[in-house]
Amino acid sequence: MAKRNKVTWIANKNHDEFHRVEEGVPQPEGCQLGEILPDNRIEFRSAREAMSKRPGRKAYDPCAYCTKKFRSRH
Repeated sequence: MAKRNKVTWIANKNHDEFHRVEEGVPQPEGCQLGEILPDNRIEFRSAREAMSKRPGRKAYDPCAYCTKKFRSRH
Protein backbone atom coordinates (compact mmCIF):
# COMPACT_ATOMS: atom_id res chain seq x y z
CA MET A 1 0.00 0.00 0.00
CA ALA A 2 1.39 3.39 -1.02
CA LYS A 3 2.11 5.93 1.69
CA ARG A 4 -0.08 9.03 1.50
CA ASN A 5 1.44 12.50 1.77
CA LYS A 6 0.44 14.58 4.77
CA VAL A 7 -2.24 17.16 3.95
CA THR A 8 -2.69 20.36 5.94
CA TRP A 9 -5.39 22.99 5.56
CA ILE A 10 -4.28 26.59 6.15
CA ALA A 11 -6.28 29.82 6.25
CA ASN A 12 -5.36 33.46 6.58
CA LYS A 13 -6.82 35.12 9.71
CA ASN A 14 -7.33 38.34 7.71
CA HIS A 15 -9.12 36.83 4.69
CA ASP A 16 -11.92 34.35 4.04
CA GLU A 17 -9.97 31.69 2.13
CA PHE A 18 -8.29 28.41 3.07
CA HIS A 19 -5.72 26.36 1.19
CA ARG A 20 -4.80 22.68 0.79
CA VAL A 21 -1.11 21.96 1.41
CA GLU A 22 0.17 18.50 0.52
CA GLU A 23 3.64 17.58 1.72
CA GLY A 24 6.05 17.31 -1.22
CA VAL A 25 3.60 18.75 -3.76
CA PRO A 26 4.00 22.33 -5.07
CA GLN A 27 1.05 24.71 -4.84
CA PRO A 28 -0.74 25.26 -8.16
CA GLU A 29 -0.19 28.46 -10.08
CA GLY A 30 -2.64 31.12 -8.91
CA CYS A 31 -2.80 29.91 -5.29
CA GLN A 32 -1.81 32.69 -2.89
CA LEU A 33 -0.78 30.54 0.06
CA GLY A 34 2.78 31.89 -0.18
CA GLU A 35 1.52 35.41 0.52
CA ILE A 36 0.17 34.54 3.98
CA LEU A 37 2.46 35.83 6.72
CA PRO A 38 3.37 33.19 9.33
CA ASP A 39 1.62 35.15 12.13
CA ASN A 40 -1.63 35.21 10.11
CA ARG A 41 -1.82 31.44 9.48
CA ILE A 42 -4.47 29.23 11.04
CA GLU A 43 -4.13 25.48 10.60
CA PHE A 44 -7.07 23.06 10.38
CA ARG A 45 -7.23 19.26 10.51
CA SER A 46 -9.67 19.06 7.61
CA ALA A 47 -11.43 21.09 4.94
CA ARG A 48 -14.71 20.44 6.73
CA GLU A 49 -13.32 22.08 9.88
CA ALA A 50 -12.14 25.12 7.87
CA MET A 51 -15.57 25.52 6.25
CA SER A 52 -17.60 25.14 9.46
CA LYS A 53 -18.87 28.22 11.17
CA ARG A 54 -18.73 28.03 14.94
CA PRO A 55 -19.44 30.59 17.66
CA GLY A 56 -16.64 33.15 17.62
CA ARG A 57 -15.15 31.81 14.38
CA LYS A 58 -15.99 32.43 10.76
CA ALA A 59 -16.21 29.82 8.03
CA TYR A 60 -13.52 29.93 5.36
CA ASP A 61 -14.01 29.61 1.60
CA PRO A 62 -11.84 27.09 -0.31
CA CYS A 63 -9.13 28.40 -2.65
CA ALA A 64 -10.24 27.86 -6.25
CA TYR A 65 -6.73 26.76 -7.25
CA CYS A 66 -5.59 24.27 -4.60
CA THR A 67 -8.94 22.92 -3.34
CA LYS A 68 -10.68 22.10 -6.62
CA LYS A 69 -12.70 19.33 -4.95
CA PHE A 70 -14.63 21.99 -3.01
CA ARG A 71 -16.73 24.75 -4.53
CA SER A 72 -15.29 28.22 -4.06
CA ARG A 73 -17.59 31.25 -3.76
CA HIS A 74 -15.03 33.31 -5.76
